[in-house]
Amino acid sequence: MRVLYGSVLSILFLISFIDSGCGGSTTAPPAVLSDKFHDIQSRLLTPSCAYSGCHDGNHPPYLSLQTGLAYNNLLHAKVQNSVADTIYKALVVPGEPDSSFLYIKITAPIAGEGDRMPDRLTKLPQNEIDAIRSWIARGAPND
Repeated sequence: MRVLYGSVLSILFLISFIDSGCGGSTTAPPAVLSDKFHDIQSRLLTPSCAYSGCHDGNHPPYLSLQTGLAYNNLLHAKVQNSVADTIYKALVVPGEPDSSFLYIKITAPIAGEGDRMPDRLTKLPQNEIDAIRSWIARGAPND
């Protein structure tokens, strides 16, 4: 009887463990954002950056991150910050995320480089930051 009782408890524990997600959180992990530019544009830049009052091209710093303009602007527009301009070569330096002002602005700008982006919103989720870093590290292709 003791062996049967122990076995039943073991089975109930195992069922409880499996049902609870093996002891982990029952919330789903954040969806992975691909590091392809068209995904970054449609799932991140357009909804978080390219709206009226921000990077729509009509307000300072006049950097448009709208579809059709964002890629060229990120790779060819001048860094429009007097402190950052002396440190970073460009908004995006293909293959060099840590030298890209875009990456710095979404992670941890230093004093004088302006606010972390997106402005007025919470910090981007880590999976979105990772996608941008990976895209830049891959050479920032227009894919």
